[in-house]
Amino acid sequence: MLRKYLDDDGARVAALITYYGFLSLFPLLLLAVVVVTEVLRAQPELRQQVLDYLVTPALRTEVEEALARLPPSGVPLAVGLIGLLLAGTGGVLAVYAALNRLWGVPWRDQFGLVRRYVRVFVVLLLSFLAAVLAAGSAAVADALLRLPALQHAAAALATATAVFAVLGVAHRVLVCRPLRLRDIWLGALLGAAAVTVLVNLAAKILPVLIGRAGVVYGSFATVVGVFTLLYLISQALVIGVEVSTVLEARLWPRGLTDADLTDADRRALQRQAHRQERVPGQAVTSAFAGDGTPPQVTVPASSDTRSPP
Repeated sequence: MLRKYLDDDGARVAALITYYGFLSLFPLLLLAVVVVTEVLRAQPELRQQVLDYLVTPALRTEVEEALARLPPSGVPLAVGLIGLLLAGTGGVLAVYAALNRLWGVPWRDQFGLVRRYVRVFVVLLLSFLAAVLAAGSAAVADALLRLPALQHAAAALATATAVFAVLGVAHRVLVCRPLRLRDIWLGALLGAAAVTVLVNLAAKILPVLIGRAGVVYGSFATVVGVFTLLYLISQALVIGVEVSTVLEARLWPRGLTDADLTDADRRALQRQAHRQERVPGQAVTSAFAGDGTPPQVTVPASSDTRSPP
């Protein structure tokens, strides 16, 4: 798994998800607050509990200030909400690019612009719905369960279930090749568990770290703290996907060095070459000197015959 992570430049992939996810985070939080406020206007106590789960204390002041500046109603509010939704697509587009890279999908098989954005909006809306449902489930569990330990366990279970569902939907909708549940379930489960642990730790540790870092970073302390949390989450998700890809393609055992290639090494390198196919009729293959054939990089195909992944 480590070799596959390094081959795919996993650290850079996670950094891109973090960057675009951070730019999308605030618009999506603001959109979630507006929707929850309108839907639960008649139940102020439940509304406040849901908002407490959705918005981390580190960002609550900024979200409330931005919410106060939004138009109160009518066409200006609708236009503002659409703008927030468009601004939130950057993180999902980064996930789309990352998933197709990690799963070795050739460039030519990836979706066109319109189809890509339709699927991005589907994942974004389903993720939004899952987050609201998870927050609502946690709020209801708090009202029904009296023991703090049970309340925390219920909230963690709701978060893990929501993340697992979103990861499953993202694989089925965003990856430009068919995947079965048995291909992705382990990586999704590991990713959901890691995200749940990180989010719960951040709720307790992040305010303390931001308070201490404020002496050095000033007003940027919140940005640094949230960015760090998103990077850790992105790394956990990338590693989870890599686990699934390695198991699905049987890319193990890998050699410790490039001097002694295993069969799994050859398959991994062939998948990387196959991913570079950009137009119909192009076949990118890979050969190795020790196989009895001269090394080659590209072979143009006379028909639209693709090399196997």
